[in-house]
Amino acid sequence: MELSFLQPAWALALLALPVLWFVPSGPLNRTQAALRTVVFALAILALTQPVLMTSAARQHVAIALDQSASLTPAARQDAAAAATEIAAQAQSDDASVRVVQLGGAQPAVDERDRWLQPAPTDTSADDGAGSPLGDALALAAQSIPRGMGGRLVLISDGRATDPHWGKALGAIAARDLPIHTLPVAAQEDVFLANLRARPTRFGETLRVVVDVVGSGDGLAVALAAGGQTLAQSGLFASAGRRAVELEIEVDAPGFVDVEATLSAPAESGETINSRLQSVFVVDEPVRVLYLGERQQGAAEPLTALLGAGFKVTEAAPADADFRAFDLVVVDDLPARALPEAAQQRLLAAVRDHGVGLLHSGGAAAFSDGGYRGAPLAEALPVELSGEEDKIDPSVGLAIIIDTSGSMGGSRIELAKQIARIAVRRMQPHDRIGIVEFYGA
Repeated sequence: MELSFLQPAWALALLALPVLWFVPSGPLNRTQAALRTVVFALAILALTQPVLMTSAARQHVAIALDQSASLTPAARQDAAAAATEIAAQAQSDDASVRVVQLGGAQPAVDERDRWLQPAPTDTSADDGAGSPLGDALALAAQSIPRGMGGRLVLISDGRATDPHWGKALGAIAARDLPIHTLPVAAQEDVFLANLRARPTRFGETLRVVVDVVGSGDGLAVALAAGGQTLAQSGLFASAGRRAVELEIEVDAPGFVDVEATLSAPAESGETINSRLQSVFVVDEPVRVLYLGERQQGAAEPLTALLGAGFKVTEAAPADADFRAFDLVVVDDLPARALPEAAQQRLLAAVRDHGVGLLHSGGAAAFSDGGYRGAPLAEALPVELSGEEDKIDPSVGLAIIIDTSGSMGGSRIELAKQIARIAVRRMQPHDRIGIVEFYGA
């Protein structure tokens, strides 16, 4: 049991209590002064916020001890010694201790410890090389009774190989159990850090990039699915970090569960502790409907041009279900070959179902093809104005020039210049006449 104060600075106000015996001035009433002193002392004590700390229940300590092959023998000994010391200290504080050991040939702290043996991830390691830290943390948390106080201690290099350790941490956080970590130096081996792939459609090659971290020589990466090897890299060397790209041919669209394995020749002396799994999505090919009149049999050459990720189909516009395609190509197709009802269905598929539309071609594709005012014109980003006759009426102009004697000199030159300006503004189909008076 321990008494503590959250705001101990308020205790300094107790020094002012003797003032209460002299204020207010007047006849001294010892009873009233004593009562005032007690009241003010209790108020000051409340301001200090006293807290009485007691041990309500026995504490529980759960230790997750990593003894997997990702640690060197010396690091395993150091981790076991640290776990032994923490367990002894907790027991001296009258706390219950439970150790969950991950890997190792035998229990390192106590024969009664929970011993979690991971499944081997490398055939060269007798005691397994995986590090399912999520399982170890979950078992350690289960050893602490619900509703009881306790804490977790994780002694590990932190290289988890199971994908569900995040779920275990979430469950521990939900119980408000603190986790103390004691990092242990990991063995300087080479391991896989990441699996990634570019978006792929069925018919295309699935390109998987494997990130290898660490330094080593004579390394190789293999990709497998369902126990069958899909791709194998050649031998390579890594100096810090290296990306290895492998290609996989998929049989069908959907999900592809891929497992990557890093290996090295036995004579190289490399310690391999790395397997990674990931799921990649192979999308369906882009379904393309080709509608064209001038280009016959366009599906085959268009497929060869676009690649295996596209499936091109030709169909009669009146019978086609446009919603069953990702893209509709209208190639130089006049409006008479695409009935108004089919245009309405195509417009609805584009507007309501997200179907793509590629409208291309020459004269038959736009105004000359009869699409002006047609339903499909609403989906096109151009305005179809059609052909219009431009009426440009001709002009008849008569120029009368005075050549009398009073127009001599600069006046006649000015008159001719004005006549030239008027003529230059006329069109080729206009008519011009010149009339001269009072002269030859």
